[in-house]
Amino acid sequence: MLATFGIVILVVFSALPVRAVYLEVVEAFIQGDYETAYRDLAPFANSGEAEAQLFMGIMEQNGFGAQKNLEDTANWYQLVGSQGNPDAQYNLALLYGNGLGVPLDHSQSAAWLRKAAEQGHAETQYRLGMLLIAGQGVSQDVAEAAV
Repeated sequence: MLATFGIVILVVFSALPVRAVYLEVVEAFIQGDYETAYRDLAPFANSGEAEAQLFMGIMEQNGFGAQKNLEDTANWYQLVGSQGNPDAQYNLALLYGNGLGVPLDHSQSAAWLRKAAEQGHAETQYRLGMLLIAGQGVSQDVAEAAV
């Protein structure tokens, strides 16, 4: 599982300008020093860097470097999802769909899934299709689900 998160952090930060601090964040994370990774990442997230904000949400959702806080997680995903990031949109949809850190709201879940699906996010397209088949949070539409 930690190897997966190590890969995720490398992918997330590969889109960012190369900065020594990001390399330090990756190194700290891979070494299991989540507190340092979280502390070093926070200023960038708080200054508006979307990829840093996404990773803050991931870290808070899993309790890496900070106490697990699903309300803060949802806030990070909302912030980044509103900027058009499909990964954040997908993650926020899952929180709404399960009532984690936000009220259970299948309509909100479907709305966030739709935003990410329209950008080609494959897992989101599948999940949105399942909601369309079931009519959960959206009007049932088997024809649209098949697309």
